[in-house]
Amino acid sequence: MDLVDVVAFGDRIYAAAAGPYIFAYDGKAWDKIERPEFAGAAVFKLWGTSADNIVMPISRMNQPISLARYNGRSWGFEDVGPGAGVKIDGADPDDFWLLSPQQPYHHDDKGWQPVPAPRQKLFSLSVGATNRAVAVGEDGVALVWNGTQWLGSPTGTTERLLGAFVAPDGAAWIGGARIYRRSLP
Repeated sequence: MDLVDVVAFGDRIYAAAAGPYIFAYDGKAWDKIERPEFAGAAVFKLWGTSADNIVMPISRMNQPISLARYNGRSWGFEDVGPGAGVKIDGADPDDFWLLSPQQPYHHDDKGWQPVPAPRQKLFSLSVGATNRAVAVGEDGVALVWNGTQWLGSPTGTTERLLGAFVAPDGAAWIGGARIYRRSLP
């Protein structure tokens, strides 16, 4: 089995294995977590702000995205929208993004909202602050979130971009076959 994503907070570690379960380490032993809501799904991505706030998109073939949320004691499940969740990231527990190749979704105190993006086929997302994020994808596309909308940002390449990282100060790194550095406003 291959682990495909990990989040850790002190001695608490959560790992996704691209199957209908995740693994949790409590500082002493690993536990396989299988929930009925995970049945028929694949968990590829994890995100959280603490061991008591872990979220993960649940993707099933031909079904809308749902999200599993662990609060340290129990699991909750939310419907998000059409697509498949490929990346999740955020700036704080009540302000985060879920990226689908077809649509970015934003979660805030009002719940989940689709947010129009000028391009499709997005593969990676990184959030540095509530008003500073970047999403990258097919044909060298890079989109920058300015706090109110996604705007196109020229990259100078047409290669497929598969990774992104934005620091809170606005330094951004995006990559495909090469690594590119930018500074976001």
